[in-house]
Amino acid sequence: MMKLKDEIAFELIQSIQKSGSEILIPNFYFGHYEFDVFRMLDNGNIYEYEIKTSRADFKNDFTKKRKVISDGNIIEVGKHEEIKFGKYSANKFFFVVPEGLIAPEEVPGKLGLIYFHKERFTMHPEKYLIRFEMVKAPKFINKEKIEIDHIGLLRKMAFREMNLRMKIYEITKQKTYKYQYTKSITKIGLFIEFSES
Repeated sequence: MMKLKDEIAFELIQSIQKSGSEILIPNFYFGHYEFDVFRMLDNGNIYEYEIKTSRADFKNDFTKKRKVISDGNIIEVGKHEEIKFGKYSANKFFFVVPEGLIAPEEVPGKLGLIYFHKERFTMHPEKYLIRFEMVKAPKFINKEKIEIDHIGLLRKMAFREMNLRMKIYEITKQKTYKYQYTKSITKIGLFIEFSES
């Protein structure tokens, strides 16, 4: 069964893809942090969608830091300090959460908030209506077009593709082996039952 965070990411990408030809990548490192969903618009703007499924996870996002060198000294800079001062690697930033998990007033400054709704159909309880609601529109963190290293981006994507293919290969190999092992055990079991009767 898919984790809630993965389900939200999948549904969000499906929802955005209907609106255009933008680039959407789940779990993608861009700049210094991993974006749950990275989005590059046709005009070159970069949006980050940070998916939170618990209040603790939401609060933890404000503790993320990285080390930088400033005037010859190593100092720690918070992710949300960079956002506040317009020094972040995305032009806009959205929190995406299950409906009501976070109130709009809890989301500071320029950040946006989107609610994920999953409602069961009355007539078909096995089916759901999925929708996203913008409850707080984000403002630009900065309006600069972020320089994209296209070769670096392609390398990252090629690396991810290779890793994914290796994982699929390993899973397939394990399932095949498990199936063959189970099949041979079943045959032995049938043989023993047959020989005893």
